[in-house]
Amino acid sequence: MHLQTTMTDSKPTQEHAILLAGYLPRAAKELAEQLRIELRERSQSTTIHAFPHLPSEESLSDLISTHGESSWIIIYHPETKAMESLHNAFHTVSHKVMMPYPLFSALNVSRELPGYAAALQVIVDGIERTEDTASSLVLDIPRLFLIKTPVTAAQGLAQNAALVLGWPYADRESIEEQGIEPLVETLQQVYKQSTYAFVIIDVQTDGDQLLSMIKQKIDVSERYQEIDEAMCFGSLPTPLERVRLIEMAKAIVAWMYEECQKPKWID
Repeated sequence: MHLQTTMTDSKPTQEHAILLAGYLPRAAKELAEQLRIELRERSQSTTIHAFPHLPSEESLSDLISTHGESSWIIIYHPETKAMESLHNAFHTVSHKVMMPYPLFSALNVSRELPGYAAALQVIVDGIERTEDTASSLVLDIPRLFLIKTPVTAAQGLAQNAALVLGWPYADRESIEEQGIEPLVETLQQVYKQSTYAFVIIDVQTDGDQLLSMIKQKIDVSERYQEIDEAMCFGSLPTPLERVRLIEMAKAIVAWMYEECQKPKWID
């Protein structure tokens, strides 16, 4: 797990402020709370500000002014616009820690990052509930359940859900490179033993187009289901992830106060 965190060289002040900027998973909010707890144990006053949408630079400047010389910990959605806006707003702050939380990154995301396992659990649970319903149906023709997950291919969550559940995963890139035939062959094998099958896709794949392509090859009825993004990333971290968040908060604060080396998981 890696977090690309930057910290200024000056010492932290007695007052701290934590900013959650942009659309973040529940795990990032839990990290902020654990940071507040850790700072409180050091008799440090800490305030958390959360903005589900990236605030304007003017709003950020006003917020910074209200906290005077506070030390800041900024946890934010890792998109270019957010990085530029936040760095511009906080460039005059003498002590700050900038921490993008890359669960929504376009790059590969570490499965060790808190929030990943919780999101995967939501996806798997949602599909398993639908599978329980499918197994009780009496169907005249095979049924295809197309499950669209609210994640990108790079995040690996849809692929891992498919791996856990034993259903095929289809993404735009593989379909463009290999065509629909490998997926159709897999489904035909499934339908020899079952009246239903599932295909799991990510948010970048056109589900309607994929269904149309499959139905040109196989006579199936279909059900198109989307897993809610808010449920996926708003779920409480798993107990093991919560332990990891506590460890992360302790390590970040100790690093801030120069009591330890920079944690290895921070790039």
